[in-house]
Amino acid sequence: MQESGKKFRIIFSEVIASMSLSLKIAYMAIVAALAVVISMFTRIPITPSVQISLKIFVSILSGILLGGGSGFFVCMTSDFLGWLSNPGAQAYSPWVGLSAGMLALFSGVLINNFKTGNKLFFYLKCVIICLFSLFVCTIGINTTAFYFIYGIQSTYIEYVIARMFIGGQIWNSLANYALLFILLPILSEVKPLKRFFV
Repeated sequence: MQESGKKFRIIFSEVIASMSLSLKIAYMAIVAALAVVISMFTRIPITPSVQISLKIFVSILSGILLGGGSGFFVCMTSDFLGWLSNPGAQAYSPWVGLSAGMLALFSGVLINNFKTGNKLFFYLKCVIICLFSLFVCTIGINTTAFYFIYGIQSTYIEYVIARMFIGGQIWNSLANYALLFILLPILSEVKPLKRFFV
């Protein structure tokens, strides 16, 4: 499948695809380590029941830098490694990693295959990523899994609304989306990173 004369990229970004296998592995390991560290140490408490995590932003960035498929693998792996390093009393929740991985996959495929150099189109892609994140990943995968696995005793819609607003998922998402719109345009202008975005 071709897009504007270029190969349609699903697994690796164009930059990563041109690297040797050892460099591919090194980049994936660096992004995975960054994701684990950010996941473990950047939880910002807002209220006793609401905290802000940067997992959404890191997932999007992983997909853009590495490519959709590689970003998916890195997000799934780093989520599990983050849980292993600090499991607490909770069992591992694979749907959290799955939602992060799907966000990386979608972001990577969208950003890496539809590059125009147009800033307005870049922001439009960011809006599409945010909508995908909220409706497919946060609500469709993560919240739905919690609802069915834990047998919540309320209607699905009531649970979604409670988790979004009382549980703070909407505030976490909005904080990550704000970061996306603030930092991605800046990162896309940094010389070593520019080739990943343009």
